[in-house]
Amino acid sequence: MFMSRNLLTVLNLGGDALHASVLAWLLEPGGEHGLETALLERFVAFLDRKSIRWPGAGLGGIRARAGVRDGVHEVELSGGPAGPLVLVIGGHTPGADQRLDVLLAEERLAVGVQLLPAAIGPQACKTHAVWTGQDLLALLDDLEPGDDPYRHFLAQYGARLRELVRVQSGRRARPDSRRGVQRPSDSGRVARPSDSGRVPRPSSGRVPPTSDSGRVPRPLLDERPQKTARDTERVRRYVERSSPSAAGKALLEQQLAAMQAEEDYPDEPDMNLEAEMLPSDDMSRVYLVQKMIGRGGQGYVFEVDIQGSQEFPGFSRPVERAVLKIARGGANEALEREKQIYSKPDRGIVKLLDSGTANDSLYLVLEKLHPHPGQRFKGTRVDVATAIDIYAHLLEVLQSIHYGERSLYLFDIKPDNIMLRMSNAQGEVGEEEYLRRIATGAYEPVFMDMSVAMDRAEVDAVQGKLNSLIGTPVYLPPESIPSLDGEQVEATYSDKTDVYALTLSLYEMLTGRRAYEHRGLYKLKGQDLLLELIALKHESVDPVDARQLERALDQGYEEVLEILRAGLEPDPRKRSGAPELLNLVKKRFELTERRTKEVGDYHFDAVKGLRTWQTRFPRIDPARNRYAISKG
Repeated sequence: MFMSRNLLTVLNLGGDALHASVLAWLLEPGGEHGLETALLERFVAFLDRKSIRWPGAGLGGIRARAGVRDGVHEVELSGGPAGPLVLVIGGHTPGADQRLDVLLAEERLAVGVQLLPAAIGPQACKTHAVWTGQDLLALLDDLEPGDDPYRHFLAQYGARLRELVRVQSGRRARPDSRRGVQRPSDSGRVARPSDSGRVPRPSSGRVPPTSDSGRVPRPLLDERPQKTARDTERVRRYVERSSPSAAGKALLEQQLAAMQAEEDYPDEPDMNLEAEMLPSDDMSRVYLVQKMIGRGGQGYVFEVDIQGSQEFPGFSRPVERAVLKIARGGANEALEREKQIYSKPDRGIVKLLDSGTANDSLYLVLEKLHPHPGQRFKGTRVDVATAIDIYAHLLEVLQSIHYGERSLYLFDIKPDNIMLRMSNAQGEVGEEEYLRRIATGAYEPVFMDMSVAMDRAEVDAVQGKLNSLIGTPVYLPPESIPSLDGEQVEATYSDKTDVYALTLSLYEMLTGRRAYEHRGLYKLKGQDLLLELIALKHESVDPVDARQLERALDQGYEEVLEILRAGLEPDPRKRSGAPELLNLVKKRFELTERRTKEVGDYHFDAVKGLRTWQTRFPRIDPARNRYAISKG
């Protein structure tokens, strides 16, 4: 775009010429604005809501060109397989309504852009799809301040556009305009070529299908903007009236300290173990530390080579490499609890190989697992088939852990604590081999990090009422988030806590987006973030963005939404348990048995792969790394 080459020219523009130039600049990927496809993604989401499938594939090749036709400024987007799309600017200059009618008569794909209130008439809004300028304003509101001239210009333009909207609407704009509030939805239908063969959906949105019982299920996320605005207002009022008691303040301080420890914990000289050799307590082997692969409030995690005896119970071959987790600064209590849980092996949980002490700190030696695709290929979504397979397998694991011999609640399930066990017969697993195993189901999902797990009997003895906040708050259901204003902190935990966390992990794997991200939660920091999160939980605001889910799924949207609805139900009495959800997954995604259950001893290094897998969605092609292609 010419704007990125000559900013001074654009600064001299005015009126709709300025609006068209800025819009074209921001809609074109790779511009010097540094926003990549941020506005284009919002525009495509709007098109998705209107059932307009454009551009049809990828956003990187889109080109935007501003121009004037019939005295009306517009932006033409080209480069998509669906052909060009024209955005007609509704601003200062009249005539946008007539221009849209002309494009409709010419059977060209067109959308109105109403940057100023009432710039496009009500009749045109009924006839054509009209995108409001609120997505643009929201994007400009979200910009972090910067020193480069482009960010400075966009800040000026955003302030100018908001002032124009205020004047045009005839009322004072709220100075504390909150981020993340969805504005009234755009109405009407698109000017679509008559030979498209598709009937536009009603402007009220998706028509929900009926369930097997004939009932129309309620939406997981009510996309009506009035509902979204009400949710946001309820959360704001909750935060404003929040008056933490002494117990609530103590809880806040505890959680803030834990957050700080996870995000920015200082290094400890005694924990600089790289290239160190740690002998086992029985002196039968030595662990040679290779590199640090993680750290947090509880300790450090290293990859280690094993020298000496490489024989371990439950493994059919010598174990040459493992993971060593060591407590921070002698704080051994959490790791001691993990050690007790790991002492009883379970194929659904990471396997403990050994334990010992170094510098007065307890360490655990654990089997080396592999990340799921969302971890291995950062910035990508997990393909639907793999995500459903992982979810179904872990529901079965939860059912066994909750109600079987282990009788255990985990309480810290999240995507980072889900790993894949793969056979190590071929040594290190390269990218091509990894993808082959994902495509053929040659892996078993397992849970890791048992630092807050509790015996079921211990929890059930107090009816699940615990005087603390356990686990990672984002992934906890509403009932497990304590109120801050009570005389004592109290929250309810149960098997449904784990079900909620696992289902929310499924959503994040499918979309590559964090829970509540669409609510602007992660723009906040420290106590503001924590208070906002507690309010979101207590007001039962949906943690998922259904629009992102729909964009992630080429098919099966309604089935996946049904699973999320069942597992993320705010009321624990209505939320499905692991057995019910597993049965629903089997039915909706046509789980089939790949092999029979093993008879005899289980070997942690001879994984036979998924016992059942879904047949509803196609699997990835290992010869074409869709994760590398879709990255970013």
